[in-house]
Amino acid sequence: MSRTRDMSCEQVRQQAYRYRRGDLIGAETAAIEGHLESCATCRDYYERLGILLGSASAWDTSEESAYADALFEGIAARIEGPTESAPVESGAKTGAENDEQLPNEVAETPDEEISYSESSRNWLPAVIGLAAGVLLTLGVFWALQNSEESAVRSPVGGGSVVQQTDGRGEERGREQVREQSEEQGEAALARLTQQESRSPQVDVFASEDAKWSLSGDKELVLELERGELLVEFVPAADQTLRVDAPDFSVRVVGTVFYVSADEQGPKAGVLAGEVEVARQDGASTTLTAEHEIDAEFEARPMPEARVAALSRYVDADEHMAKLEGLARAEKAPERQRAPRKARAERAPERPDAGVRKAVQPAPKKAQTAERERRLPPDLERLRARAERATRKGQYHDAVRYYRSLLERLPPVHPIAASVHLDLAHIYLHRLNSPGRAAPYLRTFVERWPTDVAAPTARRELCKIAEQTGEPEPGCEVQQ
Repeated sequence: MSRTRDMSCEQVRQQAYRYRRGDLIGAETAAIEGHLESCATCRDYYERLGILLGSASAWDTSEESAYADALFEGIAARIEGPTESAPVESGAKTGAENDEQLPNEVAETPDEEISYSESSRNWLPAVIGLAAGVLLTLGVFWALQNSEESAVRSPVGGGSVVQQTDGRGEERGREQVREQSEEQGEAALARLTQQESRSPQVDVFASEDAKWSLSGDKELVLELERGELLVEFVPAADQTLRVDAPDFSVRVVGTVFYVSADEQGPKAGVLAGEVEVARQDGASTTLTAEHEIDAEFEARPMPEARVAALSRYVDADEHMAKLEGLARAEKAPERQRAPRKARAERAPERPDAGVRKAVQPAPKKAQTAERERRLPPDLERLRARAERATRKGQYHDAVRYYRSLLERLPPVHPIAASVHLDLAHIYLHRLNSPGRAAPYLRTFVERWPTDVAAPTARRELCKIAEQTGEPEPGCEVQQ
């Protein structure tokens, strides 16, 4: 065991991930095991590492993945970082106290070598919005929390933590992390609590370690030193909000969006409406709803899990309704001051006015039906995602989007009928899962029995019952 005594704590921590993956030879394995038996500090470190890495041991170790090694080093830096937390203001209440605590989302690493250089520090988003309020999140883009000393670093000396490789292993690792992130959701958001705010126009949800302050009256300034914040801003007349965070600042002038102060560089995303994001070098791009942009200035769709996680605290549709109410209130005095024409000055009714009134209810009824079928913008985008995934042959993604849409629609909404048929069609004819199609066909027949598609749905349901031998009401199943 002489090798064990020669191995320092730093060496053990550097090799801990490879040891966990089973990449070390017998002598090195024995040395680390001996050190872990005698060193409580490193043993605790290794246990915490196992919790953070989660499913990392299930990755295919036959293919070299520089990305996986870089991910470990980033997590290792955070384990060794400070853990003390700032006190939460009194009166705080849990923002998601009934929600299940989800595992942390894993941070994403760029394909290029990581160098937190001036180019990323100078990526200061200038956001030009279309409305008069903001739903803003800071530092919650990735689940691993932002601390004062936790910039990602390499294990020995300086430089990058990602080496240039063949690229196949790295890309595969990145895809696995992205998929895992969408499935796990925003774990950091599940731990936010609502804080007392000095301004009635600003609601703040903060992580336990957050350190922030709000000052000003007409020109509000929110300063964030560390941690995560979710902020809803519904301004009074001529009121503005500026957010200052490490390495970037944002002038809030409208719509519903978030920004993040992450070690990998600033990021921004849109929940509703659209914004124009500009860099200091003059480059700009327009982000539409449920899209985000990273430090490399590449726009992509926002993961559905992130949208859902943010909506647990502040509903984007309700937020926009508040803004519309403010806009109507501002216009109301102008309408009241408008002069009214005397009844005698009004033009006499035309002879065919009675005919016009008689035929008015029909178009109004049609308009009402059309409004009932119309979806809110966020649900319309979700439906469009499902249809796009179906066209591309990404049927599992399409099912996920359609099911999410059903969960947010009223049970008897007209669009819900179409979604039930879409899901049944995918399960029957694309995924070869008639057993999973049956519940959607059954629900369709029960809720919309007079629909023109009901007889076809009934026939398909009876075919499934005949194939499986399961009894189905209204079907003659031959045993």
